Amino acid sequence: MEDSWKIRKTPVAVCVAGLACLLLVTPIQADKPSADWSDPENVGPAVNSSFDDQHPAVSPDGLSLYFVSNRLNGLGGSDIWVSHREHRSPAWGFPVNIEVLNSTASEFAPAFSPSGHVLLFGSERAGGCGGRDLWMSVRKDKHDDFGWSAPINLGCTVNSPVFDDGPAYFDDDETGSANSISLVIERVDWQTAICGSPQRIGMEPSALQPT
Repeated sequence: MEDSWKIRKTPVAVCVAGLACLLLVTPIQADKPSADWSDPENVGPAVNSSFDDQHPAVSPDGLSLYFVSNRLNGLGGSDIWVSHREHRSPAWGFPVNIEVLNSTASEFAPAFSPSGHVLLFGSERAGGCGGRDLWMSVRKDKHDDFGWSAPINLGCTVNSPVFDDGPAYFDDDETGSANSISLVIERVDWQTAICGSPQRIGMEPSALQPT
């Protein structure tokens, strides 16, 4: 299928029994309702592996595919990897580990800001507030997949002693991106296995600007 600016291809992760995942892409026409999904297409063997590949996120320019994998040659646990393409076509290159974002623990669920300068993700690394925390990295060049700053913890106002993961970043439609930025997170208490309701947390835009 032709890939143009009129076609949006959104990667999704499909998991079986929570053990193995692969990345698929589902094209939709930009001028049609979002319910008009096509049949999923496998992203291909260049990206997918025999390991657990999941949590895809495409950069705003459509040229970088970030995802999480526990494949070999990582730093430990599940890492964030990137696959690149020169043009907006279906062919993704072989993934590379983004070492500056990863740790010897596990990382999850990368999410881009609309500008492409900020990346939010979950991590179980040391230095957090407990459980899995949300972390942030920034970059000056939105096209440089390896120019991210060392990740910083979003702090214990955003994070909690339990499980914080799956961030979604968006600008406030009512007040505009210059005035309000929101995060949506979901918390899980592993002692009770109860998922909390999604929470929206406002942040100052200056906290998410590259320096």
